[in-house]
Amino acid sequence: MFFGVRSVHGQRHFIRAILEGVCYSLYQIGASLEETLGRIERIYASGGFTRSKMWLQLVADVFMKRVYVTGTADASATGAAMMGFYALGIVEALEDTAKMVKVVEVYEPDAARHAVYMKNVEIFGELYGRLKDMM
Repeated sequence: MFFGVRSVHGQRHFIRAILEGVCYSLYQIGASLEETLGRIERIYASGGFTRSKMWLQLVADVFMKRVYVTGTADASATGAAMMGFYALGIVEALEDTAKMVKVVEVYEPDAARHAVYMKNVEIFGELYGRLKDMM
C-alpha cells in the first residue's frame, strides 16, 4: 500500500517507497530474530540487489548496522555449506566460517537517516497492524 501520496509524487517516489517498504519488512524480521537469538552484529549482502548502491545504503541506515557486500554468486549455497561445516564439527564456531566469505564493499550506517527511518518503521508497523486482516 502507498500511504500519504500527494500530487507532487512521481515514479521515483514510488520506487523509493517500495525499496523502503522491503527494508522495513526486513527490519521487522531482524528485530524478531534479535529478540529470540540475540544481537545481529553484521549484515552480509549478495545477489542482484547489490547492484544498487542506494538500496545497500538504505539497508545500512534502516538497520543502523554495517552492510558487507560479498563477492559470492550463490549466497544460499555458501550459507548452507557454512551451516553444514558447523553441524559436522569441521569448524568449531559459526564465526569461523566468516573467513570463507570475501567482502568487496562495506556500507556504513548514518545515524541521522536511521532516526528518520525509525519514525517511518513505526508508522509502517502501525499501518500493517491495522490493515493485515484486510490484506
